[in-house]
Amino acid sequence: MNIILIGAPGSGKGSLSAILCEQYNYVHISTGNLVRDEIAKNTPLGKNMAKVINKGKLVDSETIYSLLNSSVKNAIKENKSIVFDGFPRTIEQAEYLSKIVDIELAIFLDCSEKTILNRLLTRRLCPKCGFTTNTRTDKQAQKEICAKCGSKLVVREDDNIDTITNRFQIFNNNNAPILRYYGDKKLLIKINANKNINYMAKVISQIMEFYKLKEMPFIFKKFGYDPN
Repeated sequence: MNIILIGAPGSGKGSLSAILCEQYNYVHISTGNLVRDEIAKNTPLGKNMAKVINKGKLVDSETIYSLLNSSVKNAIKENKSIVFDGFPRTIEQAEYLSKIVDIELAIFLDCSEKTILNRLLTRRLCPKCGFTTNTRTDKQAQKEICAKCGSKLVVREDDNIDTITNRFQIFNNNNAPILRYYGDKKLLIKINANKNINYMAKVISQIMEFYKLKEMPFIFKKFGYDPN
């Protein structure tokens, strides 16, 4: 079952993706990670994307498509299910995605701006091993030390109030069409993403159990969301 996670930055898409990968052997395709990897390579494309991102704007669709294709092909070749994190954001992107892979579930992570600000302003990233954590619950992170490898943690350049607020507004101003798109296809459910990751993990566990039992209608009966 290929899954799309829809939500503003900080709503928990990365955390839920990690659960799906660790517990259900999913392949995580994050357009954000693909973009950051390209930026880290310091290519001309990466440099241009960095300028866009640091202004709190979104990278254009054609660039995302070129980064996305090889990752999708590799997952299909390995016969693994995919969780898409941060893609698609528009109807055009959704239609493009439908041409290269079947989507069976779209999950809307409904989260307030207050919760997102609290999460992202305390987020820390390890530049060496990629571990993401926060200073709210991780005592090692409060010392700016990675609990996984001991390296010094950093703050992402885009984790600032102006960029976070701008991205949240962009998401809210643009999310209605994509929600209606998957809602009309009867593929959309909603999770209260203001709650902690343990709650969201339990919901995912229930969804995967229903799917294993081939009881998809129960998923939509219990969690289905009509954005119209």
